[in-house]
Amino acid sequence: MKPCGFCRYAVYLGTAGSVDSRHFGKGAASPVLTHHRKRRSRGMRALSPGGIPAAGAGIQGGSPSFSGSGFGGNGGRERRGERLAVRKQEFFSLYRHGMIRAAACIPELRVSSPAFNAGKTLELVREAHGGKAVLATFPELGVSAYSNEDLFFQDALLSRTEEALRAILSGTKALDIIVVVGAPLQIEGGIYNCGVVMHQGVPLGVAVKSFLPNYREFYEARQFRPASRLPVRSISLCGFDGVPVGSDLIFSVPSIPGFKLFVEICEDLWAPIPPSSHAALDGATVMVNLSASNITVGKDEYRHQLAANQSARCLSAYLYTAAGMGESTTDLAWDGHAMMYEDGTLVSESKRFSWEPQVIFGDIDLDRLAKDRVRSNTFHEARAFGGRVFRHVEVPLKAPAGTVPLLREVSRFPYVRSDPAL
Repeated sequence: MKPCGFCRYAVYLGTAGSVDSRHFGKGAASPVLTHHRKRRSRGMRALSPGGIPAAGAGIQGGSPSFSGSGFGGNGGRERRGERLAVRKQEFFSLYRHGMIRAAACIPELRVSSPAFNAGKTLELVREAHGGKAVLATFPELGVSAYSNEDLFFQDALLSRTEEALRAILSGTKALDIIVVVGAPLQIEGGIYNCGVVMHQGVPLGVAVKSFLPNYREFYEARQFRPASRLPVRSISLCGFDGVPVGSDLIFSVPSIPGFKLFVEICEDLWAPIPPSSHAALDGATVMVNLSASNITVGKDEYRHQLAANQSARCLSAYLYTAAGMGESTTDLAWDGHAMMYEDGTLVSESKRFSWEPQVIFGDIDLDRLAKDRVRSNTFHEARAFGGRVFRHVEVPLKAPAGTVPLLREVSRFPYVRSDPAL
């Protein structure tokens, strides 16, 4: 006797392991199929979960009676149908096929109003979670706004910013999604431009901006200090002690193979060697850039070039989210530009100059990135010139259950030109 792998009924076998015709019938083309068509035929008894005939199970009047097993009758058929439905849903989920869904969010904000900004941030986090994303990113200094200038020195703004972070942490406790928000933090007497990475109400780490622009219209070095000046490796934040801080943090998700997140901030991408280049050589696959890049003539195309080239060089995904409506226009203009690239290919992009908050979704193929890195010998040889050591922080994230269909287009004929003009 052998349990069926589909419904756990006992299946009788004949000699030498051949299927007994008492159960399946002579000449059956598919024993398993016949077995399920004739579940009540002679030769079947209910099994307990351990594969042992259930107590009281037997044959009565030519039909089996099932008691104590929980697998027989109409209820058993319904439960088997539910299990098969779950399997079907999981198969039609992008998370089962080496992919993830990310969301780049551009909320409405007000300068020096952290409480208002926290509320708008939570609205978009919920929208991203409802869209089955596992990652939601926001613009640079989005909790306080970027264009505060010397107001960053005010204790009132810094303390309200931490209160707003507490509100965001509280509002995301029940949401299984990684959230990255920008905020100014005072650490050991200095103010740092930070990206706070959180999951289900817990701050997992704080990424700090490495390169501060202090030319043309920018003078960030007036208010902030770079990551290289950090005197500590961990801080207390919103009641949590020992929160890692620095520009050397990679956030790994064990439940989703290949999902390793690194965060850099705006000007870091403009540097000759962005921090994400070193992070990629240490295994990071998804790069996030929190930005407050203002708009000038032709700058949007330059952003595209930077993000596309960095994702191609690093064989990674690159998510870029810039500030939009609500920032001060006293000196600068803002277009709310968000985009996602995967290995040099544009996956998703926001509408620029929108008056409405936006959440753009993009499906990232982690399996593709992993295979590309395996094939590229020069990627691995570049590690000899890396030299940076990163700290890895584990994230207890679980992929969304159920059906999660692809948003991105998969070409039916990938090697045939699809542009009608060609």
